[in-house]
Amino acid sequence: MTDVASALTDIAAELAVPVGELDAFVFRRVDGGRMVHLGGGGRAHGWAGVIEIHLESEPLIRHAWQMRRPVVEAGPSTTRAFGPYWATSTIIVPLQPDQLVVFGSTDRIRVPDAQTIEDLSWRLAAQVAAVSPAKRLADELEMLHAVRRATATTATTVQDAAEHIVTAAAEALSCELGLLWLPACDVLAVVDRGPMTALPKVTADSPPDGDGLAVMMEQLLAHRELLPRCQQDNALSPLPSPLDAGSAVVAWYAVELMEPEDGLLLLCHTVAKPRGFTLLCQQIGSRIAEAAATPLATAVAHERLNVELARASDEARRDPLTGTANRLAWQEALSELMRDRRGDSASVIMLDLDELKQVNDEYGHRAGDDMLRAIAAVLLGATRARDVVARVGGDEFAILLPTTDETDCRNIVDRIGERIADLQPIGQHAITASIGWASCTGPGSLDEVLRAADRRMYEAKNARTQR
Repeated sequence: MTDVASALTDIAAELAVPVGELDAFVFRRVDGGRMVHLGGGGRAHGWAGVIEIHLESEPLIRHAWQMRRPVVEAGPSTTRAFGPYWATSTIIVPLQPDQLVVFGSTDRIRVPDAQTIEDLSWRLAAQVAAVSPAKRLADELEMLHAVRRATATTATTVQDAAEHIVTAAAEALSCELGLLWLPACDVLAVVDRGPMTALPKVTADSPPDGDGLAVMMEQLLAHRELLPRCQQDNALSPLPSPLDAGSAVVAWYAVELMEPEDGLLLLCHTVAKPRGFTLLCQQIGSRIAEAAATPLATAVAHERLNVELARASDEARRDPLTGTANRLAWQEALSELMRDRRGDSASVIMLDLDELKQVNDEYGHRAGDDMLRAIAAVLLGATRARDVVARVGGDEFAILLPTTDETDCRNIVDRIGERIADLQPIGQHAITASIGWASCTGPGSLDEVLRAADRRMYEAKNARTQR
């Protein structure tokens, strides 16, 4: 057993707590009221070199230092003792001229007499002279690993990238709650790792308050001159609602994201495991926020590219005059339905606009364009979202009606006819159209339906011209 371990075993026995439940910190004053943590046991061992305290901002420690004797703090629940450390029972022991020892536990500590606790403190302090190089190297590697983990994502959407980053950051800092907000991208990523949720409970009268969280993040970012900002006790300097002092949040750290858009990373500890943020935690959070620029910029560029590709694809399949699908989109829709149809009914409507050439000749192509747009509006308004309305020729339109039987198809044809009859004429020319349609059920061939609908359309057109 090492000298430190031996000392901790004896101290734990004297304080009547299991050695695994004892935290023992050794501080040294380096200048003025600033003290640095050198090492110890329990949580203090892992926090060596990553805690600094200042007498002017730590009332309990300042009081003990001024009194020159041990100070005991114990209560019914876990509270902040100093810096990021929370405990149920704490004993603060000043050792002149420049050392300080703190014992703490989430269990109730038995308090020995002042001389005994001072002797135990001197024994521990004698074993802790400085932070070891191995510990400092381990901290550097921990920070490097955390940053790599946060940036190692192939996410192609900003939302997915943000969720990956905030999850990695919350895990790296052992936080129960993390939020990442990118207002320009309209993205709010939230990870709530529990087990006691920090978010407001959802009831029938209280829907998920995503808007409230975004407003809270906006309020924090509005004071960017204060960022990065660490609050070790949310009760003393609370977040805005809904994560104010009445929430489960006990401590929080907020850091601004600069690229590719303004944003905010907020990491919180909760009542599930009360604690604050060491200097190392704050450094890791800031490094992750800086490194987040690369995956977020990649995701933003990917999303913009996808938007442009989708726009170009839509334009390539859209008739610019009428807003309906064009022949390319029509052929693709037919091929897809032929490939995926499993014996469902399907129908096709073919429509040829009458007297378009005469209108163009008499009133100009602008009038003819108005005529085409009017027919297109009727067809789009008379069909359903799943139907495909396409302009497949100069004056010819086609409608593909998936899962539509003969009766439903006939109803749509009648509706189209009624609405065309209500259109205003172009000069002396009433807007009319020749319509053909056909349906199939079961294994019927869609090619046969197309031919039948086309044949009926031309029969209707010939009948109209012979009147």
